[in-house]
Amino acid sequence: MEQPLSERGGESCLLAYAAWRVSRARVKQAASPVNPERNARKRAALILDDRLPVKWHRFWKSYFFLMVAMTIGGFVFPFFVPPEDRPDGYEELVLLPLYIAQLVGLFGFAYSRAIGTRRIWQLVFGATVLEEAWMLYGFVTAIPPPELGSSFVPGIAAIAVPLLILLCVALYSYAFRAKELWSKAT
Repeated sequence: MEQPLSERGGESCLLAYAAWRVSRARVKQAASPVNPERNARKRAALILDDRLPVKWHRFWKSYFFLMVAMTIGGFVFPFFVPPEDRPDGYEELVLLPLYIAQLVGLFGFAYSRAIGTRRIWQLVFGATVLEEAWMLYGFVTAIPPPELGSSFVPGIAAIAVPLLILLCVALYSYAFRAKELWSKAT
């Protein structure tokens, strides 16, 4: 006759518990037939699924709207500054097509939409990296006017650099990592 669990030693209790778990798992397995094809599909879906969880979709959508507001603000704000204090806007006008392409790519990433071709977004990502390197170089070499103080440029850089890094992450993910999205499109 088998001893009750309370009278067994600690090691025997662990062995009995393990045996009980194994037998319970076998019963469960016998009760529900296993479908290896379905399990293989599930595993493949988990491996190939590059979609983001819902909370990340909300984050990227919010980031998209923030970047749209900042881009529009960057082009509208100079009209409210007196002309003598306004810098030449040629640089912004030249980069306007890139900014629009970045926003379109960010939209496609945030809303899981395949827009254009993957190769276009790889080129936009490369141009974005070059443009951001140029901007970082400008932050490093900029000498702020004395009336703005010595912490102006580092303060702007502390705000802009994380936003630019997020933009690169989104465009990289859209161009190189969203394989499922692009496979549906073609």
